[in-house]
Amino acid sequence: MTKFVKKIRKMTYKNPRYAICVGDAFGHLDEITDLFFTVFVFDYQNEELKKKNIVYMENEKFLTSIPDVDVIFVNNDKKEWLAPLQAVWRRYNSILVIEGEPFADKFLKHERYKIVIIEKKFHIWKIT
Repeated sequence: MTKFVKKIRKMTYKNPRYAICVGDAFGHLDEITDLFFTVFVFDYQNEELKKKNIVYMENEKFLTSIPDVDVIFVNNDKKEWLAPLQAVWRRYNSILVIEGEPFADKFLKHERYKIVIIEKKFHIWKIT
């Protein structure tokens, strides 16, 4: 188990069930599938990874039908997905794991989210 997966496991106090991944989860897609019952993957071109708990989604219109999302992973080049994902993380108070350097986001701060972990390759936002 890598350091990345250990941090995600530690951040989710209960047994995490569902995750949304926009992109390839910073190259950890294969590893995070072991943490969740189902991982819904959006905007990922390479669908070589086949596991029974991965669901590849075609577009964002299915976002509102995903139940109880615990963690949302967003790649650095996919930050434009934060706006469509807003309805999901507002409803379920999901943990957001975003690749890259921390940035100031007025939507997240307005919803009482703050950065709780900063690593070299990612940072984690959680509701406070």
